[in-house]
Amino acid sequence: MTARSTAAALGAALTLTVSACAADGPTAPDDHNRVDVMFAQMMIPHHVDAIAMSQALLQADGVDAEVRDLARSVAGSQSQENTRMNDWLGARELERVDDTVPEITAQDLEAVPADELQEVFLRQMTVHHEHGVQMADRVVTDGSSTEMVELAAGMVAAQTAEIEQMADLLAAASSDPEESS
Repeated sequence: MTARSTAAALGAALTLTVSACAADGPTAPDDHNRVDVMFAQMMIPHHVDAIAMSQALLQADGVDAEVRDLARSVAGSQSQENTRMNDWLGARELERVDDTVPEITAQDLEAVPADELQEVFLRQMTVHHEHGVQMADRVVTDGSSTEMVELAAGMVAAQTAEIEQMADLLAAASSDPEESS
């Protein structure tokens, strides 16, 4: 086993251990800086928009099963992440971000013709995720809270994978013979 693969394996084991401990509830306050706090307080409303977009798509008819599954996954994971970030803020007696009103509403997506809705959702969510990855990368680089850095790194990995999945879905839709006729 090379030093690099050993380090990767140890890093993965540490992440799993810390994640398992964090799943039991809010951790005790750790060292944190402004980057960690700003990330949590800004990512929560950012996630609220993605959740709202996903829920609006889930209410629509004619959405492909894979896109519907993606929207469910986004709404579920980002709701859990919001809870975790708010718990983290609360444990440090910092301002929580509760009752955020999404900037994107179901009415925004209702205005999109049904045959374009899926593509619009995938394109908007891709841009939204790209912005989220940029926000999370900053914490990975400059954050000091172990919990926020690990959460941000997980977001980068998950959202990067979802961006790739959305690109594949968009490519498949544009090459679909039914779409061209």
